[in-house]
Amino acid sequence: RLALLARMLDEAPASITVHDTDGRFLFANHQTLRLHGYENAEEFLAINLHDLDVPESEALLAERFRLISETGEARFESAHYRRDGSILPLEVTAKITNWTGRPAIFSIAADITGRKRAEEALRQSEERNRLLSDMTMEGILLHKNAVAVDLNLAMAKMLGFAREELLKKNFMEFVHDDDRSLALENISKEYAPPYT
Repeated sequence: RLALLARMLDEAPASITVHDTDGRFLFANHQTLRLHGYENAEEFLAINLHDLDVPESEALLAERFRLISETGEARFESAHYRRDGSILPLEVTAKITNWTGRPAIFSIAADITGRKRAEEALRQSEERNRLLSDMTMEGILLHKNAVAVDLNLAMAKMLGFAREELLKKNFMEFVHDDDRSLALENISKEYAPPYT
């Protein structure tokens, strides 16, 4: 049974590690070695978690250890250096365990490189759209049921407010009383079903 369990851990599709509370690795499965670019377990086990974590993750390590100690487990994003120096983004689920009579951290981590690339592509796309929107002289307002979701600088300037002041405001308060019923009618048409 122990041999079967060891084989299952080693062949798991996720990175599985055990390290002590000082960051010394005690176990690493095959996927951990593959993701980090190591050929043998001995070389990987000689590394300390403090050296493997990128500086941003290393700065959060003490707080994460504290959280795991207090609650028994934690889920978070982290990033490690691969053997070639490139960065490996990970989503980690860590749990406190007992390893040969000593407290240790059992972690399962998934490579989230694809997700991080998609998030960055979306961020760049939103930035480009924002830039194009802010370059136009016409006011642009995105709303849901008359509540401002987003607007460009030209619209904020027209209304005499900073953009942040207008977000989540009901823009009907900027419509003159004489025009309010027409504006409400147009909004109701806008949200009406396209077919009757």
